[in-house]
Amino acid sequence: MPAGRLRRFWRAALAAPVLLAILVRAALAVPAESTGEGFAGGEPDRLSRHAGTYDYNAVLYDPAVSRALYARLGGRDKRLLIDNFQVIRPIVRSGDYLILQGHATAAAGTEAAILAVGRRQGAIDAALLHAGTVALFTAEPRLGAVPPPILATAERWTTRAHAALSVRHGAWNAANSGFCSPESEK
Repeated sequence: MPAGRLRRFWRAALAAPVLLAILVRAALAVPAESTGEGFAGGEPDRLSRHAGTYDYNAVLYDPAVSRALYARLGGRDKRLLIDNFQVIRPIVRSGDYLILQGHATAAAGTEAAILAVGRRQGAIDAALLHAGTVALFTAEPRLGAVPPPILATAERWTTRAHAALSVRHGAWNAANSGFCSPESEK
């Protein structure tokens, strides 16, 4: 066996166990931040286990998340958000949030969505790129309080797609078919 092939064989043989150990450790990783508190305050943190997976349905159709999504976005925009999760990325944990991001098939720059689900505080924040407009759905009147991945993605969409930014504070009010600010609900 030539010396070059022998060196490549030993390099690959020595690297394989290291790569295998990294993959096994990643597969068996336990969420380090899990405190027992979960979505909507005090429930078991059952959503954390989905970080690193593609199991969007488990998060989106979780009863508490589904109710919060409807309360924040309303029926039409909730459906649009879910429809834009056709081409997806793995669910990412960013601080106290799980981040779900995707776009519609064959519409990467024109139809997209990102959702932040607060694992402890029960918050839902979302951004939706649709029909040349970026809609930012948040309960926070200050943009500085919006989760950074949501805000950064919304800003990127507005510059790349030359889209208008529409910030919708508060919650969807089905009776008025529109958004209410937290102050107007008092």
